[in-house]
Order: sequence, then structure tokens, then C-alpha cells
Amino acid sequence: MKEQVIFEGHPSLKAVWNPLKKHSLYLTITSERIILSEGIIGKKEVEILLVNVHDVSMYQSLIDRILNVGEIRIRSTDRENPRISFYMKKPRKWREKISKLVREEKERRGVEFQEGI
Repeated sequence: MKEQVIFEGHPSLKAVWNPLKKHSLYLTITSERIILSEGIIGKKEVEILLVNVHDVSMYQSLIDRILNVGEIRIRSTDRENPRISFYMKKPRKWREKISKLVREEKERRGVEFQEGI
């Protein structure tokens, strides 16, 4: 099965009034991995394979709920970057979508899915 791109672009920001910060983050979610790039001059890129994800959660403050944005938090077995987080519009939809992608990838690879471990 060929890797499919689910989302590619700039994630939402809690601080939507900071355009420089917004353009320094770039997110790619595929059917096999999540890649978060940060930086304008210097770049840092973190990649987490979906098969290594342990937990996908969401956090919203009151202001976030009003703006319909939230922080997606991903916990994985990756040694260098066991946790990543980013803000998205419609965070509940994205948490559910990423959890579904994780389940599907683990099933495809024959790995047992245990959320929240």
C-alpha cells in the first residue's frame, strides 16, 4: 500500500497573532507517519512512525474552545522525541483521525493496538 498524505501545511496556532511563528511550523500527516518541521533559518524535523504511537490526546483551554482550536499531543516509543504536540483547528476531529490512522497502520503491520499505555 502506498503512503498517502492526509494533511500537509501549517498547523493552527494558539497564538494566531504571531505570523512568524505560524510560518516556522510545518506539519505532514500521512498514513504511515507524522512529520513536524520547525524553523525558518535553522530547521528541526521530528518524524514519528504511526506504528510507534502509544497515545493521542487533545487539550483545549476555554479560549481554545471558543476559537475551535486545540493542542494535539502524541506520545510514542521514539527515544529522541517521545512526545510531540501541535495545534489544529477542529482538534477533536484530528485526534480521532490520527487515532484511526494509528489503529489502521498497526493492524496493517500486525502490531497490537493499546491506546493510553
